[in-house]
Amino acid sequence: MIERHHSLDGIELPDLPWSDELNWAPIAQNVDYGLAGALIVQVGERRAGRPITLAGDDATNYCSRAVLLQLYQLASMPGKVMVLTLADGRRFDVMWRHGEGAIEARPIEHKIVQGPDDEYNVTLRFLTV
Repeated sequence: MIERHHSLDGIELPDLPWSDELNWAPIAQNVDYGLAGALIVQVGERRAGRPITLAGDDATNYCSRAVLLQLYQLASMPGKVMVLTLADGRRFDVMWRHGEGAIEARPIEHKIVQGPDDEYNVTLRFLTV
């Protein structure tokens, strides 16, 4: 059996669960009333904008500081479009969701100086484009 992991532009990510996978609807609907009181309903397919939040819990799915620094470097590039590949093989073109805190990281062990192998609990927030 081949072991697969999530990756972002070739950076191997921890296998964090996609926490909001089923909280998004592919159909958008706008309901309004016209000046004469008629109901106006607009319905369409969303082609992008799906949130992808990869979030572990405090006991699993750690990320090393070295990987985290690579992710912060990607997050510092405005408008950067990346390829997110999930462990199940699905691929998405994504951007960071900066407005919601693109990367959230908490060290597992609090130290004055963190080394490259020290582990963090992370949440990564993306938006499909």
